[in-house]
Amino acid sequence: MTRQLGAFQICFWVVATIQGLTVFVPAASLGVSVFFWWPVIALLFLLPYLAILCELGTTWPSAHGIHYWVTLAFGSRWGARFSWYYWLNLPAWYPSTFLVSSGVLAELFYPELPLWGHVIIAVVFSWVSVWLVICGRDLTRALNTVGMVTRLMIVATLIVGGIQHAVTKGMANPVNVETLSPQLDNAIMYLPTLVFSVIGAELIANLIFRVGNPRHDLPIGLFGGMLFLLLLHAGGTFAVLSTVPRDQLGLVSGLVQTFRIIFGCSFVGQLLTCLLGLATVVTFVCYMSLWALGGSEAAAAGAEHGEMPSFFARRNLHTWQPAGAVFQTGLWSTLLLIIYGFMADTADDLFWSIFAFSMVLYFSTYYFIFAVFLRLRRTQADTFRPFRVPGVFVAWLSVLSASTVLGLSIVLFIFPDIFTLEIDWWHSLPILLGIVLAVGLLEFYVRSQKIEIQDSSNRK
Repeated sequence: MTRQLGAFQICFWVVATIQGLTVFVPAASLGVSVFFWWPVIALLFLLPYLAILCELGTTWPSAHGIHYWVTLAFGSRWGARFSWYYWLNLPAWYPSTFLVSSGVLAELFYPELPLWGHVIIAVVFSWVSVWLVICGRDLTRALNTVGMVTRLMIVATLIVGGIQHAVTKGMANPVNVETLSPQLDNAIMYLPTLVFSVIGAELIANLIFRVGNPRHDLPIGLFGGMLFLLLLHAGGTFAVLSTVPRDQLGLVSGLVQTFRIIFGCSFVGQLLTCLLGLATVVTFVCYMSLWALGGSEAAAAGAEHGEMPSFFARRNLHTWQPAGAVFQTGLWSTLLLIIYGFMADTADDLFWSIFAFSMVLYFSTYYFIFAVFLRLRRTQADTFRPFRVPGVFVAWLSVLSASTVLGLSIVLFIFPDIFTLEIDWWHSLPILLGIVLAVGLLEFYVRSQKIEIQDSSNRK
């Protein structure tokens, strides 16, 4: 018998799956005003997003999660589109995270590491992660445990160290009415990372059928987990802001900069900085290996249903892991690192270009969820909903608010200087070309395949 999940398990799952260390430095790059923006993001995006998920999840629980909802609402061809969009962001997000890993190692052992050194290290980590996924589920469970322990240890150390530094030495970035007020300067480009820091709860959709009392446990678990997650993110960002001046903060080296200031330059301090830096790298490898497994399983399932090429469905005969899909993730991650490596000047530029490209694709998948929510409200209005977003007006307002935040985030990822009325085409054009190419190839494949078209209005 499958063990049922309660509110506490859902809350823990949300924190364990979504909480990442990569968000602290980009969020801190906004300056102290980040503590103004987080409540705004929570109100305009997070609350409606979670409410929509709770309605869909409690009404149509399924082991296939969002893919099932999309197919139910719009048919199999749109389900195929969703599978592609959801997987495509993974090969781009993968290398951006490992570029931060290379930045940590470089800051610890070789600060003058050239750009292509960062590329090589990120490529190696990508394939190490691929190998870890293929090895077997016992190893992935161990990675989950190790990654969670090291992550919480690092976050706790940052928060305690940041508070101590603020109390004993003062804030590296002053806190006053002026700094807390939002500024539409170049730092606004990092605002979408706050949205990124709170998305991912839709993955619980794949486990809703295991929730004992969805009407009660799912909302409590999701909202409770996200509240705790916001506190962790705010604490980690505060630690960075309290120790490192904003104008000296490096995107890929910011965590090590923070460790060094917290622990000092003594032998013990340097040793602790080195150990926590290495623990950060381990955390990234564990974290991305688990995401690679989840994304690859979804891609393998799509291939098994004819929605993606057959080589995505290949599995390791000994471990039954999705070897074909995760191999494609490693392959495209490598190609993306090499291509964007020729266009970037520094490791920070390379990280942000790849990260922005991946987030545009990732954020686009949430429009599927919002469209499904409105479609099923109309076509299956009589279906009993254990949890319901109250009223037609609130439902539309929720979708409009969350969609607007996502749309502005996508614009800022592509045109980070839009509010200063400038466009840096050296940054924007490669991202635009990558998106056009990815979407074009996706549409060509989906339209050329003989995917069984199902009447979504009659599906139950």
